[in-house]
Amino acid sequence: MEKENKLLLKMTSLKKLAVLLLLATAVNSSKLLRCPTSDTKCYCSEFGELEIQCPKFDPRITVRIQPNNFLNFDCDNSTDSDYDLVPEYNLPEAQMIKITKCPLPHGRSLSTYFKNIHIDKILWLQIFSGGVNSRHPLESSHLKGFEDITRFLISGNENEFRDLPSDLFTSMQKLTWITMRVGNIQLPVDLFAPLANLEFLELGHNKMTTLEPGLLRKNNKLQQLNLWGNNLRNLNKDAFNGLENLRELDLSTNGMESLEPDLFIYLPNLTHLNLGGNNFASLPEGLFANNRKLTILKMLENRVPMDTLPDGFLANQTMLVDVFIKCELRKIPEDIFEESINIASIKLDGNQLEVLPKYLFKDQRQLSTLDLSDNYLTDLPEELFEGTPELKKLDLSYNRIEDIPEKLFQPLTKLRELQINNNYLVSFQPKVFQGILSVRVINLANNRLTFENVIVSIDDHNNTEYSVYPVGSRFQRLENLENLNLRNNSIRTIFEDFTLTNLKKLDLSYNNISILSKDNLQFTSRQELEIDLRHNNIETVNFNNFISEDSPSNMVVYLENNPIICNCQILDFVKYIKKPELIKKTGITMELGDLNCTKPEKLRGRSVTDVKPLELTCPFDDPSSNLEKRCPESCSSCDVRLEDRTLLMDCYGNLSLSSLPNAANSSLHNVELRIEGQGLTEFTSSSTIGYRQISKLFLGDNEIKNIGELPPKLVELELQNNQIEVLNDTTIMSLNYSTTLKSMKLSGNPWRCDCSNLAFINFVQKSYTRIVDYSEMKCSNGEFVNTLTASGLCSEDNFIVVLACIILAVFSIVVGTCAALYYKYQKQIKMWLYSHNLFLWFVTEEEMDKDKSYDAFVSYAHQDADFVTDHLVPQLEKCVVPYKLCFHERDFLPGLEISTQISNSINESKRTIVIMSPHYLNSNWGQWEFRVAQSQAATEKRSRIIVILYGDIGDINKLEPDIRDYLKLNTYVKWGDKWFWEKLRYAMPHVKGQGPLDKSKGLVKTAIKSSVDDKLELIKPISVTPPQLTTPPAEQIANPLIAKLNAKNAAKNHNGINGHNNGHINGAYVINTSSRQSDV
Repeated sequence: MEKENKLLLKMTSLKKLAVLLLLATAVNSSKLLRCPTSDTKCYCSEFGELEIQCPKFDPRITVRIQPNNFLNFDCDNSTDSDYDLVPEYNLPEAQMIKITKCPLPHGRSLSTYFKNIHIDKILWLQIFSGGVNSRHPLESSHLKGFEDITRFLISGNENEFRDLPSDLFTSMQKLTWITMRVGNIQLPVDLFAPLANLEFLELGHNKMTTLEPGLLRKNNKLQQLNLWGNNLRNLNKDAFNGLENLRELDLSTNGMESLEPDLFIYLPNLTHLNLGGNNFASLPEGLFANNRKLTILKMLENRVPMDTLPDGFLANQTMLVDVFIKCELRKIPEDIFEESINIASIKLDGNQLEVLPKYLFKDQRQLSTLDLSDNYLTDLPEELFEGTPELKKLDLSYNRIEDIPEKLFQPLTKLRELQINNNYLVSFQPKVFQGILSVRVINLANNRLTFENVIVSIDDHNNTEYSVYPVGSRFQRLENLENLNLRNNSIRTIFEDFTLTNLKKLDLSYNNISILSKDNLQFTSRQELEIDLRHNNIETVNFNNFISEDSPSNMVVYLENNPIICNCQILDFVKYIKKPELIKKTGITMELGDLNCTKPEKLRGRSVTDVKPLELTCPFDDPSSNLEKRCPESCSSCDVRLEDRTLLMDCYGNLSLSSLPNAANSSLHNVELRIEGQGLTEFTSSSTIGYRQISKLFLGDNEIKNIGELPPKLVELELQNNQIEVLNDTTIMSLNYSTTLKSMKLSGNPWRCDCSNLAFINFVQKSYTRIVDYSEMKCSNGEFVNTLTASGLCSEDNFIVVLACIILAVFSIVVGTCAALYYKYQKQIKMWLYSHNLFLWFVTEEEMDKDKSYDAFVSYAHQDADFVTDHLVPQLEKCVVPYKLCFHERDFLPGLEISTQISNSINESKRTIVIMSPHYLNSNWGQWEFRVAQSQAATEKRSRIIVILYGDIGDINKLEPDIRDYLKLNTYVKWGDKWFWEKLRYAMPHVKGQGPLDKSKGLVKTAIKSSVDDKLELIKPISVTPPQLTTPPAEQIANPLIAKLNAKNAAKNHNGINGHNNGHINGAYVINTSSRQSDV
């Protein structure tokens, strides 16, 4: 504990000490940057740096002192007397003094500029003349007093310091760094002789024409010499005599046309050489014979074409690391890099190379970067990279390459980046990327790639055959690929092998992709992924039932600038982008930008994000199909709106309502019929299914005078601008009592407004909330309907007539209500009549089944035989009026083909009872029997199949297509239902005189759930697990009357055929068609 206290005390003391040091430093710094307290004629400010301007008004000298002890001394038309105005100030050490635009004092040192600023030591002096010293030459006296300076920089305008004295640096022998940039300069041969410690010399951009031999003979410590931007045309080796320690030499942009072979003979330690920007037409052999330590060579932007380089130009340079050559070379010798085994980077971009020697890089085992871009290469030898196992970055872009040899990249096992963009590539060999499994980046933009097919030749006994096979994109095995750029090619699809596990960016913009589906986005990448599909030809985005369980945590898809067709095919896509919760679940964000509809015309230019699902339609008939059109010829268009399963019909005035298609056959629920502005004079009703499915009826702007019975499901009705005077009582009653009708338009008609049409006037005034244009409705005399009253229309003389009309209307309503109840519950009514032996002629079947041998054939799996033999057969064959059944175990004859016996049994039976169980669904014979029964029913155009659901059959969408479709469109009787036997017997063939059923609750629908397709008309799911066999036997519900009838019927049944006459049931022989969960 005592040790911990001591340690804590020690740490606290150290913290206090650190704070005191910081405060002391701050106090000291604040003293250094304080304005002088004495009265001066200068202005002083303290804003991070100390600034003194003299004189106070119209200052001509500005002194800035920065916290890092940098002193800036700026002049503006100053005179010698102005320097005396600078106040006294102490600056112990100046890191740098910068003098800008100050006239040089004649015969005096520059230190007189700041004689009042007491500086003990100056390390760096910069002079920026800016043209003020064109008449004041630089003298050695100007630099006296700067003996401690190590760096000196002088800059001036052209010709400002043309002639320099040879003793300029006599007093500055500590100089190690000199930069002189004065435009046009003449250098005395002994100028740098006193500077034995000089290491860096910058003489660039001085218009020097010669470099006198011996100028640098005494500067043997010089390591870097920059002579760029001059006019040095005729250099010789003596110019560099004495510079044996020189490491970096820059001779770029001098306009040199040739070099002496021994120019660099006195530079044995040269490591960096820049010869760029000159006018070399050729270079001599052996130029670098004495420069074996050369590591970097730059020959960029040569200003005249250089056809080639000497043989072995860079051979045997074992320390050479980086090579930059851009001289418009047309050829390159094969041995240019021979035995230069340590080169890491070679850049030959921007030349005019058409071919490369096959062994150009044979010794480059350390080469990691190779740039061959921007040349004229058309093909590459297959052996080109055999000696470059360490290559990591290869750039072949901006060439004219049409094909890549299959084995070209195989040696490049460590390649990370491959650039082949902007070439003429159409396809690849199948194994072209087989060797570069470590590649991270591939750029193939701006080529002509399709990846669609490959032609394979097969040589069979000297007969060569060619076959075309579809292929992938050749990226299947590149598991480490992160960035794949295929921009601006001719690709038509997103291939499955794009789904790479480490992919981060896939650029497919500017291609010919026309369809995007959910399957195209099943990427397996574990990274954040960007997919660029902008500027393609994508017309359709199919997200039907989009479920992505294996999508990446974050995927962004860019779809801007595609010609999207806004029809029903993009319905699920539009829903997807409008549901943030689904986007969050799948992790796929669609960046649409300016994605607008191009078709249809009504949606052209609309942003896809603004389109509503109810605006998306598709043609009812496929325009490209040769099948018979379902849309009537008298209709200009028939479209389907999938969002609410509605058929939209735009028709002419000669449309026959009996020709309306049955929308239910296409899984549609409603019909919207539009006949506007066609001169239609009357609209009569129809009893067809198609007419009864109409939910919206648009008949405006015609010449209609009479309206027939309106469709029962009508939601919206438009009759504006016609010639209708009255509506009959039936039409008024159907409108008045309609529970579906929401909206009407009735204006623009010459309505009769008198007592005879009082019922219509009352209906209109009571239904004004449903009539959109109620305030615009007028009578034939111009009076507004909303102003009429009953007393104003009918006098006392008409009372009896009105009363009679009212009584007739009430009677009509009662009759109509009864008819509606019968229409809705006709099956239950028939079942009740049948069970009570009443009006049996109303429910008996036709005579067409009188010659059939059996009442029903039982189709089941052998695993369910106990259910059939122990329950089903006894109940149906031993009831009061027995049925004759046919089933495998008892009635099939041994020796005959099973398929023949099944077919004969179904054809000889009035019904087929299907025991639909999990075993049945797994039975091939069972499914075959089901199809035979379906075929017979389709041939006779009658439904003969009774489906008994026995056990849990699971999701129907996973069943065989024919069974799935049948169960979606029909219903079934479920084992375990308490009314099971009554419903089953009712579905069996009916007979006059058969005994009554027990009090049935009627026929009710039961639905089977579909968990996938949300567009299907689905029904509420029920439990389908078979309960215990507790259904009461049929004998318990028989009555004595049946026995007598059976005795009579038995005498009429010959050859074992029972006396049942065939009853007829509208719809399929499947029971339980509307039940709630509780009914089952």
